[in-house]
Amino acid sequence: PNSYGWSNPAVICLLIGIPIFLLLFIRIENKTPKPILNLEIFKFPIFTFGICSVYCCCTVCPTLSFMLPNYLQLSRGMNPLNSAIVLSSGCIAGAVSTMLAGHLYDRKGPRPGITLGGICAAAGIILMRIGISGMRAVVLAVLFMIYMISHGCIINNNMTYGLKALDPELEPDGNAAFNITSNLAGTIGIMIASGIVSSFQVSSADIADGTLAGAKVVMTLLTAVVIALNVFGYKVLR
Repeated sequence: PNSYGWSNPAVICLLIGIPIFLLLFIRIENKTPKPILNLEIFKFPIFTFGICSVYCCCTVCPTLSFMLPNYLQLSRGMNPLNSAIVLSSGCIAGAVSTMLAGHLYDRKGPRPGITLGGICAAAGIILMRIGISGMRAVVLAVLFMIYMISHGCIINNNMTYGLKALDPELEPDGNAAFNITSNLAGTIGIMIASGIVSSFQVSSADIADGTLAGAKVVMTLLTAVVIALNVFGYKVLR
């Protein structure tokens, strides 16, 4: 099983099965009188665009947390302790921004936090993608911190504003949807990133070169995700 690749029949069947079972779930939920998740919540644009923005944000953060240590250790030769220090700076920034985002929302509403989050996400990811080949570890740590500021701003503001847009009886379903989204997004992001990086590692004569090549592709995909994040944020604030 550890040698399964993207072309493996079992993997292909699972990838085909995902949209099929998702459509079946939607069909059943729309017909049952007591659904597990009331899909009426997605008829509210602010909530829908907000949860899409949160999905993008929650895809990027765990993917970076998985990929960066692998890149730093396998491609740059950094020891595990130092690579952990690079990530810890971002975790601290994310925790602080989460607290400050709540105060900002209470005083100014959702616009400042969502806008700041989108700018920090774009700046952090795009600059990491541009300089990933030869960027110093301290610069990488700073850019990761900048991205993690967006994590606290985007999730808190979109979740609070999105739930506020729902009818009161739908708020529990909206809260459940946000929780499902945040957990599912990270899992999918790590799965795709690990598949891409391992594919390049296998096809390369040198594991360091393969890891770097895979990291570049993953960062390019994350750049696209961050662009989508900003588009959804714009739609929330319209």
